[in-house]
Amino acid sequence: TNMKKAFLIVLEFVFTAFTVVFAQWVEQNPGVGSHFERINCVNSTTCYLCGENGTMLKTIDGTNWIDKSNGIPGTIFLHQLQALDSDTIFAYGDFNLYWTYDGGENWSETPSIIGGGPHFFLNSSIGYQNAGGDLYKTVDKGVTWNLVKTDGGGTAIYFVNENYGVIETTLMGTTTINKTLDGGENQTLAHQYTSTGAITDIQMITPQIGYACSNDGKILKTSDGGDSWVELIHPFQNNAIFKSLDFINTSNGYVIGTQGKILKTTDGGNN
Repeated sequence: TNMKKAFLIVLEFVFTAFTVVFAQWVEQNPGVGSHFERINCVNSTTCYLCGENGTMLKTIDGTNWIDKSNGIPGTIFLHQLQALDSDTIFAYGDFNLYWTYDGGENWSETPSIIGGGPHFFLNSSIGYQNAGGDLYKTVDKGVTWNLVKTDGGGTAIYFVNENYGVIETTLMGTTTINKTLDGGENQTLAHQYTSTGAITDIQMITPQIGYACSNDGKILKTSDGGDSWVELIHPFQNNAIFKSLDFINTSNGYVIGTQGKILKTTDGGNN
């Protein structure tokens, strides 16, 4: 997405600059002691960050962070954050979906879906959500949700357009990546796990090339539009809990995990 690309352009620039000059990262101190879960940037200076205790922070200069949690209860642990632009942001936590259309000044809660889970919005109106393992779709900004497929939802969802998407599903202890060409109604098996690891993040960089990571240390790549996935070799092989990945293009990207693990590739995951 444009948001992800903007974030990684900034991250790539900052990382390269400090590697050349100081060979180090610069620590940010938002002044909040909560656990942070996700960060999304929409341009070189505007970013959002979420986490436990209803934490929602925003920076417009890349340095100073402002509390933008107005309307989000302090008891909510926000696990997911998607910024479509500087004004339109969706956040999910504890079976509640929150949204703002004014840059975080005010947050509203969408009608709850029983067992609601991870979501992915194509734009401010159209989105998909895993609810109790089932896949739902909204076309009215989350006001109403319609069932697309029973047992079709997953912990990681990514749609290129309204029809074409890749979805992680776990049934009876078996984790798979499925591909759909009709908005999720019909899904074909693209990859199946032989371990108990679950996919934690998926991103399609182009209609053909995409990446995924898991909580059992796997990084996967597809080069054929999600029809098949291969495991990439990396320094933390089978010894990491990966939480998120972000690619600026088909070659340059980052994967992060617990215990401070950060991986960077500049050649599409070959190294």
